[in-house]
Formats: sequence, C-alpha cells, structure tokens
Amino acid sequence: YSAAITDRETEFSRLLLSALGPGLSEHDFGEPSRPRAGKPGPSQGCIGFSLDYLVESKAVPEPDQVKIDVDGHEGKVVKGMARLIARGVPRTLLLECDAALPATGAMVADFLGKGWRVNPDQLRLSREGLRPAGSVVDELKRGAYTGNVVFARHHRDLEFATRALQRYSDRDLVRIRRVT
Repeated sequence: YSAAITDRETEFSRLLLSALGPGLSEHDFGEPSRPRAGKPGPSQGCIGFSLDYLVESKAVPEPDQVKIDVDGHEGKVVKGMARLIARGVPRTLLLECDAALPATGAMVADFLGKGWRVNPDQLRLSREGLRPAGSVVDELKRGAYTGNVVFARHHRDLEFATRALQRYSDRDLVRIRRVT
C-alpha cells in the first residue's frame, strides 16, 4: 500500500518527494523533516496511519520486529506505536539514528531509559575498521551516532550481532578498510 506510518490514527496529507527516481531517499510526509536548499521536489496526495491504529483495527498483525528508517520522521512513527511498545510489542526495533537530528538523541535515551538494550557489536564495524565498543555506545547515548541501531528488550534478540562480527578475521577488517 502507498501509505505513510505516522503519529496520527489517520492523516490525509502529501508525500513530499526529494526528487523522482527509484531508490531515492529524504522524502517526507506532511511536513519537511529538515531544512531544504533549492526548489522543492514534486509532491502527491498520500494517506498516513499510526501503527497502533493499523494493528488495533486488525489491518496488520502485531509485529515482532519493526524497522523505522524514514529520513527524519522516526519520532512520529515511534509516537504512533506507543501502545504497542507499552504492551511489549515488538521484540526488536531497528531505528535509523541521525546525529544531525536533535530528536534522535531523545528517542535513544527514551528507549535505553525504558530498559531496551543495544549490543555494541552491531555498531562497531565501520569504514575505518572495528571500533571500540565503549566509544560507539557513548556516541549512541550522546545522540552522536549515525546509522541503523537494533534495540531489543532481551539480550538474546541481539546475539546475532556478535555472531556476525565473529565471522570477520583481523585480515578481513584490514581488507574492508581498503575497499571502502
């Protein structure tokens, strides 16, 4: 369905496109998420729903995992699924964190403050190689980390990151640095 997930039960608004083309990003629903330079891109009519509404109306099942990667509107999606989160649904939530957006730090602090966990191993691999676990967690807590972060209520739901990282040897990490 061509629909946005937002903080309101139902919202008729506009999809604000950054440009036309496959695989593009930085589109918005309803209002710009950040200042834009230059001429605005094309727009079209669009409807949005909260995830709470979609689940409660039985339009979609309760999700075990949710990926939120909406270029600056993550806060609206989280607000629109507050009842699901309060009930312990979902088990994991992938949040695109953008250090340039002040709301990112507040969302991260809120999740961590409510007992959600993060496995540092998922944050450590970068273009520069393997980063220390402590520094990436500190960046995340300060709202200075940019990238996708998986939050979970239970550590067992985050073990995948350690297993994936263990597949890389020191030699692999050196090669990754050269390629990127």
